[in-house]
Amino acid sequence: MKFHLDEKEKGFILFDALVGVFFGTIFLVAFAELILNGVKMSYVNNSQLKAKFYLQELIEVTKDLEQTPSGWQTIINTSCNDSSPCYPTTSGSDWILVSDPSKQTLENNTYTRWLTIEDVYRNPTNQIVNRTDPGAVLSTSTKKVIATITWNNGRQTSTLVTYVYKY
Repeated sequence: MKFHLDEKEKGFILFDALVGVFFGTIFLVAFAELILNGVKMSYVNNSQLKAKFYLQELIEVTKDLEQTPSGWQTIINTSCNDSSPCYPTTSGSDWILVSDPSKQTLENNTYTRWLTIEDVYRNPTNQIVNRTDPGAVLSTSTKKVIATITWNNGRQTSTLVTYVYKY
């Protein structure tokens, strides 16, 4: 059985084919963009999740240090007092704080993390206050710990703050 198409019908078939290719291309481009954005968001979320993990680990180091007398001495006698950064590392099975920044570059320099330790001042009612507040007295049993991490070549930063206490 032979089909015979006149010129008008041939033109409609060509037009329909072109419209189909056009809409198919738009659909494929949109779908590819959706997939690429999903992969990008997954990478960003994974990077942020890792940064939060590494930052929480810094806080846990200071909590470990606060639990022992030698650890407390490390906190109060460290080079990271007065807002100078320091970096936790291990010595045997103990945590120590060092001033060498190479100790805290992680995953081929993707992440860099550090701690700063600040003095804490209290008022006569034992509340934490600013150093310049009336009646502020230096607390010898409390330190403010600021944990910071950067990643994505320093374009992203996250910070956690906690207090440690001498038991």
